[in-house]
Amino acid sequence: MKIKQEKKAKSNKGVFKGYARVSLDKQDLTRQIIALKRFGVKPENIYKEKQSGKSQKKRKELQRLLSGLLPGDVVVVEESSRCARNLRDWLSIVEELTRKQAHIVSIKEPYFSTSDDNPHSEFVRNIMMALAQFDVRLISQRTKEGLAIAAAAGRRGGRPPGQSRKPLIKAKKAQTLWSNRNKSEPKIKTIMTICKKLNICISTFYRYKRMKSGIGLNNEH
Repeated sequence: MKIKQEKKAKSNKGVFKGYARVSLDKQDLTRQIIALKRFGVKPENIYKEKQSGKSQKKRKELQRLLSGLLPGDVVVVEESSRCARNLRDWLSIVEELTRKQAHIVSIKEPYFSTSDDNPHSEFVRNIMMALAQFDVRLISQRTKEGLAIAAAAGRRGGRPPGQSRKPLIKAKKAQTLWSNRNKSEPKIKTIMTICKKLNICISTFYRYKRMKSGIGLNNEH
């Protein structure tokens, strides 16, 4: 499977770019680097990082790798957890690579790889998208249920009066981006793009989406 996957990736005219990450300084990157080299990544094209996976923005080497990608390039990781903390994180990276006409290969999880267009890989990617959509709907449903319970108890959700201007501005931006979205694109992809652009989580996006357009801003000068 690995050899077939590697040949498929090499059929592109781009460059193999490896990414290796551990969470702590005391942890070692050697195993990952060896795996990347064996796959065919040149040492000078391996981006190494010792940083927690909680935030993409804090992973400077990952951001440097993603920003420098060209069409046809292939990002190679030993396993998906090295560059993505969860399913939504992984799909967000895949979406960014797709926009740049680049691909990603997970050595230990070839079915996650986008450089392989066989039906099995496509099936897994579709399942991943469906799970992400399911997660979004669950969050929305739980939020609505929580608000309904609070309303029945005489409480109102949201921040107390006097909230700062910054969240309100973000809320208005989120609403504008959602209103101007490409409606032919799957909702989950649009939501993930907006969340990444504004650096907010999905539950925050839904809270912003429920707010009245421009609330708290119209009376400010």
